[in-house]
This record gives sequence, C-alpha cells and structure tokens, in this order.
Amino acid sequence: MKKRFLIAGIAAAAVFATVLGVAASLSVTSDNLGAGSDEVASCDSSVGTSYVLRYDPTPTPGFVVDKVVVTDVDSSCEGEELTVVLTGSGGSSLASQATPVPSGGGNVTLDFATEPEASDVLDVHVAITGAP
Repeated sequence: MKKRFLIAGIAAAAVFATVLGVAASLSVTSDNLGAGSDEVASCDSSVGTSYVLRYDPTPTPGFVVDKVVVTDVDSSCEGEELTVVLTGSGGSSLASQATPVPSGGGNVTLDFATEPEASDVLDVHVAITGAP
C-alpha cells in the first residue's frame, strides 16, 4: 500500500513540474498590448497631462473638460495611436478620445466630443499603442 502512494506522489510531482515549466515559458511577442506576464515595449514611458476646461451654462452651470493635452510625447511614437480615457467614480469611463501621434511627438491635444463635468473626473488614463 505504501508503495502505491509513493508511486502516485512521484507521478503527481512530475506532472506539477511539467505544468510549471510550460507556464514559466510564456512569451508575448506583440507590438501591441497583449495578455501574458512579459512587458510590452512602448515608445514612451512618461508623459504628462493637463486639462482645458470650458464653462457650460446648460443644463447645470459649471465647468466641463473640453480638451486634454498630453505633453512630452516622444518622437519615436509618431503614427502610433494615442488614447485618453477620463474616468470617474469607481473607475467608470466618462469619455474617451483617440488620435494618431503627429510627426515629432511633443504635445498632443485631444478635443472631446463628450465633455464630462470637471467635478466628475477623478483620473486620466493614457495609452500609446500600435497604429490602428
């Protein structure tokens, strides 16, 4: 009986080691965002953001986010898709806008068609991905 448990234990350990070895060899080779545990190279690792507000008297008087300026975009991002998402409570998406990075990079202004109330915007998310 002990011999049977010993053989079953050795077999289980061999299966576990094989599965672990396969999982550790996961590799992501895409230029775009993808699933996996490897880092995806980006053309820029640090940009800044600022808001351009506009007073909107209707329906409730107050300021709305009219534009977002993404600053210091590296010139190597030229032609890549720059996406900005404004989020509110609970991480909910309030508005998003995308545009290609122009030649030379620098500052990129995104004009929002849907203008959320400035007081509702809690965070801004920026992604630069391969051309669409």
